[in-house]
Amino acid sequence: MKPLFGEDRKFPFNLVATALNVAKHDRMNMPCPVPVTFPSRPLAVFDLDDTLNRLTIDVCREMKKYGVNVDYEDIVDFDWHATFGPHAPPLEAFFCQNPLLENAAPNPDGVLAAQQLLAEGWDVEVWTARAWHPDGERITRQWLDRHGLNEVPARLCDTRHCKSSLISDGRVPDLYVDDAAHHVLAMAESGSRMATLISRPWNRGIIVPWRVHCLSELGAMAAMAAEFPEPA
Repeated sequence: MKPLFGEDRKFPFNLVATALNVAKHDRMNMPCPVPVTFPSRPLAVFDLDDTLNRLTIDVCREMKKYGVNVDYEDIVDFDWHATFGPHAPPLEAFFCQNPLLENAAPNPDGVLAAQQLLAEGWDVEVWTARAWHPDGERITRQWLDRHGLNEVPARLCDTRHCKSSLISDGRVPDLYVDDAAHHVLAMAESGSRMATLISRPWNRGIIVPWRVHCLSELGAMAAMAAEFPEPA
C-alpha cells in the first residue's frame, strides 16, 4: 500500500504524544521539553465498522439485490429498518448470509493510521460492537490479519452496550476514534483525552470536542490539542 504522504514522509503521530504530554505538563506548571515520551505506552483505540472499513457503503450496494435502494449519503441514523425499510432482511440474518463484515473494504488512511501508531510505540486496539454475531471474534480477527493489523487485539461488545464498558484496569484510551457519536461522547466523559468522531453522513450536525473527516487528519488535530489543558 502506497503511503499517503509519499515514501519519504513519516506520518506525524509523534505530534499526538507531544500534544498530550505538553498539556499534562502545562497543567502541573512543569517545564516540558519537546518532544516528550510517555511514562508508559499510550493507548489508541479504533472502532472497526465505518471507521477502519467502509462497511455501510458495501451494505448499500448489497441491498440493491433485495430491491432496496438507499443512498449512503442519505443515511441519518443507526436504525436498521428505519434506514433500509420494511423489505430489508433482519440485520443478523443479512450479515450471516452476506459476508460483508469479514470482507468490508478497508479505509486505507485508517489502516495506515493504526500501523503508524504501532510504529510510533503506541498500543493499538480495535473495539467493535460485533458480539451479537455468532462468529464475531473470528471474522473480526480475520479482517484485521488480512489488512496488516495482525498485532492489533480486538475487543467485542454487544450493540446494546456502550464501548466505554470495555475499559479495563482503569486504562482509558488516550486516543479514541469512532463514527458513533454516543460512543465518542461516553469515552470523553470517561476521561479520553482525544475522543474523536470521524465524519459520516449519520453524524452530521452532532457537536463533539474532536472531529476528523479522514484519519490522516489526526496528526494535525493532535497539534491543536496542545492548546487546551487536560481536564482535571
